[in-house]
Amino acid sequence: MLFSNSNPTHVNKSSVNKEKVIMCHKNNIFMMMLIIAFVAAGQLVMGLCLPALPAMALSFHVSNRAMQQSFTLFIVIFGISQLFYGVLSDHYGRRPLLLWGMLISLLGTILAINSASLSAFLLARFLQGLGAGSVSVLGRSIISDAYPREKMAAAMSLLMLAAAITPALSPFLGGQIEHFFGWQSIFIILSIYLVSLIALIYWKMPESNLDKGTSRKKTINTLMLIKNYWTLLQDKTYISYVIIVVLGFSCQLLSLSLAPFIFQNGFLTSVSAYGSLMMIPAAAYIVGNFISTFLNKKNFPYVKIILSGVITCLLFGIILVSISIVNLESCINVLCCIAGINLGYGLIASNAATGAIMPFKEFAGTASSLLGFIQMIGSSLVLTLASFFAKSSSLVLGGSFVILSLMMLYVSLVILINLRHTKARTRELGSNGSIYGGLRNNAVED
Repeated sequence: MLFSNSNPTHVNKSSVNKEKVIMCHKNNIFMMMLIIAFVAAGQLVMGLCLPALPAMALSFHVSNRAMQQSFTLFIVIFGISQLFYGVLSDHYGRRPLLLWGMLISLLGTILAINSASLSAFLLARFLQGLGAGSVSVLGRSIISDAYPREKMAAAMSLLMLAAAITPALSPFLGGQIEHFFGWQSIFIILSIYLVSLIALIYWKMPESNLDKGTSRKKTINTLMLIKNYWTLLQDKTYISYVIIVVLGFSCQLLSLSLAPFIFQNGFLTSVSAYGSLMMIPAAAYIVGNFISTFLNKKNFPYVKIILSGVITCLLFGIILVSISIVNLESCINVLCCIAGINLGYGLIASNAATGAIMPFKEFAGTASSLLGFIQMIGSSLVLTLASFFAKSSSLVLGGSFVILSLMMLYVSLVILINLRHTKARTRELGSNGSIYGGLRNNAVED
């Protein structure tokens, strides 16, 4: 079996490696699908209600900007909670933390169904974010537990596909549900989905953290925890990849949060039509992710795949700004530009996350949680800055894409240059460089 329900006091390293390889066999496909399903749940909780924000603003008698703040609140709490889930899962195991997180998210979803005011809905989103933070960080951690290094990038691509295609599909699903049944039905369906997943995880998902048997006999070492975080924060390559994750994710969140108002209020599309239109960016992301997976299998360097995605995002951002300045924006033009951004993000997402986490397998939960925290807090700051613009326009969206893409381009080039210098130094030292340096060199030269 890949996972073990026992709590061994000692785990042989070669045994763990052998266990990881078994994940690739067909008898573990169900387990991979379950991981994808619960990661998708977190993204559905985040984005399924976004097409209904204009309708909810009318229902609560508040402004569009006030409703956008509910999304920002979710992102902030979602990010903060990941710091705790990752660390605690290294100590107590992935499975119990995952169950608790999903139960908290279910509680918030039930509260959202009965919300009659913005304040009640904000509390519901707080609880949803607090619980949903578990699925993203623990999904990445379980992949790190389960897969050997040579298989991890492809597995992470599948996971990132679920993590990013789900919010891309959410506008279609949420728009159809809101159009036919009302916005409360979105949260009713979410509740049913969460209950089903909780049951499956409780009965079918064993523990993946094979080292927890020794660590759970100890108290959490706060000093060691701080030291691990400090190690990560001092690592320039880790931080560089995390910055790319933040900037790329911000592009997607901006399109998700601004597009409903641009299309429904600006182009006067119905909520149902808007949801259908958003299938095109979703398809573009799928294409980008499949291209990334194909290149990963060919051992193409992570950072070069990221660079191709960044250039794609920059190109379509410039096009969107240009058509907005000359007043040539239309529903189709803006939609194609958003699709191009999603294509680029599909090339960026999994490779940046893998490049950040892969060298730190001995505390992957901590590395993953810090990544998730910085990702969500950073992207929430970008959303907050964008909300200061009085109007949600295609020019604001396109300008944001260009700025974020230029920042990603700079960081990607810095990574590429540093990794090549590190490889040169390692050769000069007779291949006696650090293990982390060697692992990161493989991100370029594998």
